Amino acid sequence: MATENNWLKSNIEERLTNPNAQFIVRFDHVDFTSISFTEACKNVVNKLAAKYDNLFIPLSGGMDSEFVFNCFFEAGHKFTPIIVDTPANKEESAYAFRRCKESNITPVVIEKTETELLELYYEEIYKKIRGIGYNATTAYLAGKYADDNGGVAIIAEHGFDGFNEHDFYNDALIHIENSVYFFMYDMQIFSAMLESYRPGENHQIFKQKLYGIQLRPKMKYTYTEDVDKMFKQIRNNIPIPKTLVRYGTL
Repeated sequence: MATENNWLKSNIEERLTNPNAQFIVRFDHVDFTSISFTEACKNVVNKLAAKYDNLFIPLSGGMDSEFVFNCFFEAGHKFTPIIVDTPANKEESAYAFRRCKESNITPVVIEKTETELLELYYEEIYKKIRGIGYNATTAYLAGKYADDNGGVAIIAEHGFDGFNEHDFYNDALIHIENSVYFFMYDMQIFSAMLESYRPGENHQIFKQKLYGIQLRPKMKYTYTEDVDKMFKQIRNNIPIPKTLVRYGTL
């Protein structure tokens, strides 16, 4: 996870040698001045555009990645969207294709069948780090494409609703600098988002108000019955420990 001065990191790489290691997220203490969410987003966009020459934005069609797309687009910075299009996410990816068309931007499109996703999950995520998050296979594909093409992936993960191990897989499976986590890049944007959220508030409505974009339901991947069973059979072989959050060293 690429964050400013490594203020936030995880131990996900331990899974490469110890697949049963408990997932831990670590915070370092950072002194910062609170600013608005809008200002924090503009700062992160400018920091990333100045630091990296080749930016890719994995665009799922969800509200988070569309907002990140909008931030870079409105700031006039060059980037390339990546859409991983599969039979399981057609409804959501339609929003991604529409946003690119509206902006007159041609995305990189990675097409995969359900069988290919299953095989990739088993070989790259399950066998290497015993990961439970099989839907993270598309994020891995986008991150790998960015890395293979000399760039970084700007990932639209956030921490206002907690942390999940599958959000961090690319750090272990590709490398720690591959995926830059937009909403957690520095303490200012992380804090501004957290302070905007009211506990118990509907996540999609919260995002609609914060991002100022079209409200849509949270969409889940929908697999055919046989493929869904195989994904779950693999995942059910893995114990699911609780995520541990620490301040200071891991």
